[in-house]
Amino acid sequence: MLGEIEPFGFTRAELPSHAAASDCIVTAAIFHRLLKTEGVTFALMKQWSAEPALFTVMNFGKHAGTRYDQIPADYLEWMIKQHDMDESKKFSARYWLDKRAEK
Repeated sequence: MLGEIEPFGFTRAELPSHAAASDCIVTAAIFHRLLKTEGVTFALMKQWSAEPALFTVMNFGKHAGTRYDQIPADYLEWMIKQHDMDESKKFSARYWLDKRAEK
């Protein structure tokens, strides 16, 4: 999916970065590809879009640039307890702590 080379037949040269039309074409290609994936439904994609974003790399603080799965558990637990922390960051911290517990 992320390796879509020519979405809907458009070459990369025809899709300038950060242009609205290009972004729409690439997004539509991803959407189209997802709908063709077994087990993925419109309802499931709608559910995904209602959830907070899941981050893989910390983008702030002393662990900026570090993958969430490599951040100390006590720091992730601290993040979750912060009342003013962005919900997507707290969601990501919970997700990565839960992943560790599964192992």
